Amino acid sequence: EISLAQQDFDAAVLYLRRATEHEASGTFELQDALRDLGRLLSERLHAQELMPVEERPDSVALNALRLDIIGVYQRLLEEAPGDNTAIATLKPLLEQTGQLHEALKVLGMELGLLIGRRDGFPYGPVPDDVDMEGIVDALALPVSQLLAEAASLHQRLGELELAEALYFKALEGWRDNIDALNGHTEVLTARL
Repeated sequence: EISLAQQDFDAAVLYLRRATEHEASGTFELQDALRDLGRLLSERLHAQELMPVEERPDSVALNALRLDIIGVYQRLLEEAPGDNTAIATLKPLLEQTGQLHEALKVLGMELGLLIGRRDGFPYGPVPDDVDMEGIVDALALPVSQLLAEAASLHQRLGELELAEALYFKALEGWRDNIDALNGHTEVLTARL
């Protein structure tokens, strides 16, 4: 905190890295240190992405920072499965770094938490494993959105049959899901 008050980002990161190395697994102290480290690194990435192009670090440096953040938040998920901040931060970073299968795993974890499936979906949401009729109305919209996100990732991976099934399942949950409607149309057109 002193380092942050003095705006010494590097010292704060170094302190938190050391804390994550020395705290025992399973402790709240480790979880807090990982959460703080992830937040600091994420803030640095955001600030660097907003810099004018001529002042911004090169894409290799930005990607290295993204990978660092991913590692921190993946470790946090090992320590605190279901941590909302880790899930929310990981999804876009994994997509940006081309780790689409890992992004699907995070979506599977998030969907499992949302519908009360403790084991989640270790490889991402699977259409046959999601019973939209068993999902309460209040969760239909967020479940539909997660399924559409997963479908989009499968579409990007070229797995059109699975993408189509997930878009269809998303539309079962919320028939006005524009992302699912558009994605489903794109997949059907691509399969013609």
